[in-house]
Amino acid sequence: MRYHYIFLAWFVFAPIIVLSQDDFQVSSFSSVFIAQDIPNANITGMAQDPRGFVWIATRNGLFRYDGITFRSFRNAPGAEKKISFNVISNMHLVKDTFLVLEGLRELNVLNIYSEELTYQSPADKVLAQSVHFEDQWFFLFEDHAYNTYLYEFAQEGHLKPVPMRLPDDMRIHYACYNGAGFLYFFDWRGHFWMLDTKEPVAPKRLDSLQFMGRRKLYMPSLFCDSNQQVWAMDNANNGLRRAFRWSNEQGFEYQFDLSNNLTLIQGNNPDLLWLYDLDRSVLSQMNLSSGDSYDLFKTHVPLKNISSVFKDRQGNIWIGSQFNPDQGILLIHPHHDGFKTFLNQPGKESSLGEACRAIEQLPNGQFLVGAAKGFYLHDRMTNRSKHLDLQLANHQISISNIWEIITASDTNQIWFSKEEGGVYSLTWPEKIITRYGLNTNVSDRSLGLVLDKKQMLWVGTRSGITWLNTKTLEVDSLDELSSLFYDVNGYNWVTTDSVLFWLCSSHGLYLFDENRTLIRRYATDTEPFLFTNEVYDLIPDDGGYWIATDNGLHFLRGDSVSRFSVENGLPHNAIASVLLDDHNDLWLATFNGLSKRDKKSGRFQNFYVEDGLPHNEFNRLGKFKSKDGELFFSTQNGVVHFFPDSLEKNMVPIPLVLVDFSSFGNDGVLVKTPIADINDLDHLVIPAGNKYFQIDVALLNFVNARENRYAYFLEGLESDWRPLSAISTIQYNNLPPGTYTLHVRAASVSGMIAQSALSLRIDVLQHFYQTSSFLFLTILSLLALVSAIIRYRYLQDLKMERMRMQISSDLHDEVGGVLSGIAIQMEVLENRSPDDIKPFMKSLAHSSRNAVSKMRDVIWAVDTSKDAFEDLLERMKAFTLELLVPLDVNYNYTFTNIDKNKKLSVPFRQNVYLIFKEAMVNIIKHADAHTVDIVLTATRKSLQMRIADDGKGFSDASNARGRGVKNMQKRAKQIGGSLSFENGENGGTVLLLTAPF
Repeated sequence: MRYHYIFLAWFVFAPIIVLSQDDFQVSSFSSVFIAQDIPNANITGMAQDPRGFVWIATRNGLFRYDGITFRSFRNAPGAEKKISFNVISNMHLVKDTFLVLEGLRELNVLNIYSEELTYQSPADKVLAQSVHFEDQWFFLFEDHAYNTYLYEFAQEGHLKPVPMRLPDDMRIHYACYNGAGFLYFFDWRGHFWMLDTKEPVAPKRLDSLQFMGRRKLYMPSLFCDSNQQVWAMDNANNGLRRAFRWSNEQGFEYQFDLSNNLTLIQGNNPDLLWLYDLDRSVLSQMNLSSGDSYDLFKTHVPLKNISSVFKDRQGNIWIGSQFNPDQGILLIHPHHDGFKTFLNQPGKESSLGEACRAIEQLPNGQFLVGAAKGFYLHDRMTNRSKHLDLQLANHQISISNIWEIITASDTNQIWFSKEEGGVYSLTWPEKIITRYGLNTNVSDRSLGLVLDKKQMLWVGTRSGITWLNTKTLEVDSLDELSSLFYDVNGYNWVTTDSVLFWLCSSHGLYLFDENRTLIRRYATDTEPFLFTNEVYDLIPDDGGYWIATDNGLHFLRGDSVSRFSVENGLPHNAIASVLLDDHNDLWLATFNGLSKRDKKSGRFQNFYVEDGLPHNEFNRLGKFKSKDGELFFSTQNGVVHFFPDSLEKNMVPIPLVLVDFSSFGNDGVLVKTPIADINDLDHLVIPAGNKYFQIDVALLNFVNARENRYAYFLEGLESDWRPLSAISTIQYNNLPPGTYTLHVRAASVSGMIAQSALSLRIDVLQHFYQTSSFLFLTILSLLALVSAIIRYRYLQDLKMERMRMQISSDLHDEVGGVLSGIAIQMEVLENRSPDDIKPFMKSLAHSSRNAVSKMRDVIWAVDTSKDAFEDLLERMKAFTLELLVPLDVNYNYTFTNIDKNKKLSVPFRQNVYLIFKEAMVNIIKHADAHTVDIVLTATRKSLQMRIADDGKGFSDASNARGRGVKNMQKRAKQIGGSLSFENGENGGTVLLLTAPF
């Protein structure tokens, strides 16, 4: 038992020891204030929902944050969503579905998926406080007489009363819940009680620690850890003072003192307490249950009135405060644990330390680093660097501005280059430095160095390339080439069994054989070509070569070159140097961050100052890979080194979510509809007539969120992805009705890909008159209407035909008989009448016969049995025979394309026949003709009738303007035709009638 208390004492006192140290290790991190867009910087609560959104409660409303925009829930006119109060005193995420908002005297519950808001305060009661253990929540309400009522938050999102019996004069002040059914609390007198929430019994008094009067406890805070132990923290006016732990045997036992200026905040984890020491500006975690070690963060500025702290799923820590308008929320982004640095100035990105360019490992395991201020010796085990005060023997030139270091494997010499010119050797460990002049034409300022197997030192200078024989110290040179790279693998794609030398220069990439003979050049004017002539570095890989340039990453294989740039995910197009790790993944040091190209996926993942780099700009030539696989890169602020595998544990998937859906309706008003839980979203429906809609998406990483990149394409409309861009709003106009699938993917500025791409079905509806059912019904209705019209017309035609038959029959039988009888009687009377009356009788008889003839024409016209073309021809022939033969006038009929069975309308055949009849009568009366030619020609749409005689013809125009001619022209017009007269070529008259069928 004694050892148990010794361990407990160590565990509870450990925080005090750590927090009281003046020289403690503070985790490396980046921080930024993000609350500038919140209408009120008084933060009262923060939480992250399962989708990844961060909810922020303030004293002026509730907000949902996606890294860029704040969606507001406020009690104000025009608010997107309304709550019943704006002053939120506390907020809790319960059961991963409900946000419980505590007001000064009431309670709201918001379903974060449906955004349904309910008012949960019981009638005639006000909210006093809330207690919880993990996801079990209880709320205490009081009536006007200060009687306390307990309610449990049920699974369905509503309050369920818990039966309990409290003394009438008992008022609960501070309470906690242990998760096993027991509620612990202090009453207003300082007595400590336990209440069984599962049984409606009176509370049991456990202890008494007065906090009024004797002030044993002043405004205590109660906590229950996961071991169901109760802790009481004594709060003073200026922070925490003492900590007590409850035990059934001893009651509340004093455990330890806390600094006066310490702020304590409890999160949803029952074991985890957040402590902020205002004196030291340090935030720490204290685990009540296990006694784990503490993550410490020293903020750049002191934070006052901290009200809420929580850690999101990416490991970021959010610190909210009240009554500090310039503070609001501080977001702390812990750096990758895998990045280690030396020779750097800690602080902001703009801080500059040693600008290192050369790194080499010595046989004893230490690292020799060449920098602007000379050489440093770095011990990786202790992570300490020592400056070497070296000078050139017998010269006044100091050793500074080191560019490159090469160690000779078979000697104790170290060769290096520097800005002042020449090439230098350093004998180690004697530290004797010797300079060798290069005698170049322009400048002997050396840059890159390579030592080949023949002990020839290749030196890249600002004026060209120089060779130094390290044995004979003879010098030879080749102009117009600068820094170089040596293919240590002897990879050959030009000749067999040779060692190749690649020279990276500002004039392109050059390839030499072992005899220093130039084999080939690659540049912007060669084939294959590079996208730039400024080549910085090169490394062999997979049968080809990665080429680092100032205009992207190139890959050369055979006679083909491919290029990668910022459009493909690189952080910058200027690449200072490249290295391959033990997994053959490519690491690129650029002018704006470090990038890893995954060999399997081909994707780039980028790292910046926010991830632990000392600076975003890297230096050329400053790279090294140790034998155990650690990578070193030099920056403008010292050196960063890491084992690539150590960075994998920090790779937390980032959720990609839909945020809003907006559309313009037929009325032109923009309607924004929040999208509910993405996991429950089956598809989007675009109503018919929506000319425009947009979908907002967000990658919820919160660090440099404005630098996120999004790509999408709409399957069914587009065939390929749109290029990556920072625009997270997807817009489409006037989509044709149909079913589409929207695919969205995203990546953070560091290259972290969203944990899953979005695929969302979108149904664009048709207007009802565009649907196939409506079209089918319309066609069916039209067919029915046409059928009804046809049937109606058929019945009408049938009725008309019957009526015409009846009329013709009546005329023929009744009127025709009467007129014929009158004509016969007139002829009889003519024979019996005196001579002076006979002419009159003869005239009456002639008129009667003429009336009979006209009536027969009418009867023939309305007779339905005479509708065929053949009937018209027979009628014309009969009239010709009756009229011309008695007068010895010859006639000829010619028919062309005549369909004798074609049906003719009554007006057509009646008017054509009467025109024909009138023409025959005029020939007999006026033409004095001997022969008449009648020609009828039918086309697809019209009939042409030509009547020509060999008579006298027209002597003047007046002969063509008689009454009969006018009647014929009138009849031709009635049937839509035209009638003309002209003199024949050999005399006589020609009548031409053209009439449409």
